[in-house]
Amino acid sequence: MVNEPFGHTEGCNMTTQYELVPHTYQGALVQQRADDGYINATAMCKAAAKEWSHYAANASTKAFLGALEGPRNSEGPHRPINHRRR
Repeated sequence: MVNEPFGHTEGCNMTTQYELVPHTYQGALVQQRADDGYINATAMCKAAAKEWSHYAANASTKAFLGALEGPRNSEGPHRPINHRRR
């Protein structure tokens, strides 16, 4: 278990513990939360030398993110995906 913030926490004193699954892509570390599968998209983009804004602007990406934000199955309430770069 890693005891460090995951995501944007500037000005925030709260630290949450998550079990992080390390992945390596082109020599760069990309972490994924084990409990819900959330992956650090910023790290993925940096590893691939891509800009998130270019990816997010594609019509197919917008459709994909829209589908992910749709209703979930019986796992419980769904929280929207934050696909805006902070």
